[in-house]
Amino acid sequence: MADPTEHQWLRLMDLVRADKEMQGEFMGPGAAGRVIAKWEALAAQINAMGGAFKTGEKWKEAFNNLKNRAKRQYNERGRYMAATGGGPPPPAHLGLSLVYQKAMEFVPREQLHGNPVPNALQMYNVFRNSLITKCVVHVQYCTLAH
Repeated sequence: MADPTEHQWLRLMDLVRADKEMQGEFMGPGAAGRVIAKWEALAAQINAMGGAFKTGEKWKEAFNNLKNRAKRQYNERGRYMAATGGGPPPPAHLGLSLVYQKAMEFVPREQLHGNPVPNALQMYNVFRNSLITKCVVHVQYCTLAH
């Protein structure tokens, strides 16, 4: 079985990008059946391009694998850059191909960098501002009650 061509990958990502349901966003009752049908329709378009030939389910699986490979390559590149202090450019095998760059657009930021955690000073300011707001509201309430 042939590997997907760059053109097949890029077309697949264009089609998925245009459809929130295919990206995994829940769209109400019957969404699962619609998504399966959409992947089968996508498979027919992509298979007609030549190169790899897969079912809709297999294209979906291949796309998820592509995102994981792109994420792994991105993280390896980051580790290399950190290890060299941002030094010399990474070797060519750590560069992201066009297909991987496009695939990274589908990877949530949190999966790459984690959720941002505020530092203690930020937390203190949030708490302080929240407390001040509550005090002001409470004072206004008490003032109006008297």
